[in-house]
Amino acid sequence: MFRSILVFLLLVSVINTDEVYESVLAKGEVVIAINEHYPPLSFKVNGQYKGVDVELAKKFADYLGVKLRIKPLKLQDYKQAIKSGQVDLIIGGVTRTLARGRHFWFSEPYLKVTPAVILDKRKLPRSRFGETFEREAIKTMQDLRRLSNLELGVQAGSSHDEMFSKRLPDKKQKRFESSKACIDALLN
Repeated sequence: MFRSILVFLLLVSVINTDEVYESVLAKGEVVIAINEHYPPLSFKVNGQYKGVDVELAKKFADYLGVKLRIKPLKLQDYKQAIKSGQVDLIIGGVTRTLARGRHFWFSEPYLKVTPAVILDKRKLPRSRFGETFEREAIKTMQDLRRLSNLELGVQAGSSHDEMFSKRLPDKKQKRFESSKACIDALLN
C-alpha cells in the first residue's frame, strides 16, 4: 500500500486561488508551513531550518519573487493554520485522504513512501522450523492482529493514526507529537 507525501497543501476550498496568489504578491512575502521535525525533509540545525521541504519553499518564493517566511508546525496544526490564514501554503508530509480533499487542494506528490511498522523483534511470535525456532514475519497490517499485548505508537493526527484506529480498534494506541518521539519511545 502506497501513501503519498505531498508537496503543497494549498487552500481551504472556500478561498479562491487567485486571491491567495494576489495576496502573496501584494504583501511581498509567502508564508510556508513545514513539518516541525521530519528529517530529512525538514529539521533544525544551529537554529536554522534545513531539508528538502525548506529548499522547495525557497525555490517557490524565488519563483514568485517574494520573501519567504518559514512557519514550523505540527501536523495536527496544519488545518487550522490554513483556515485562519496564518500560512499561505504547506510543504510537508501530508497524505491525501478523502476527508482532507474536501477542504484542501493538493498538488501532485513529489515523493511517495510506503508506510512501515517498526517492531521490537522480541515481540514476534516464534514458529518451529526443523530443530530451530524462527520469528514469523509481519507482512501486512492484518498480521499485527495476532500479536498480543501490542501497543501501537503513532503520530497524532496522521493518516496512520486514522488507519490503525479503524483497522486495529482492539489494539492500544499511544499518540505522539512526532515520528521521532514515537521511535524514541520504542527505543526506550
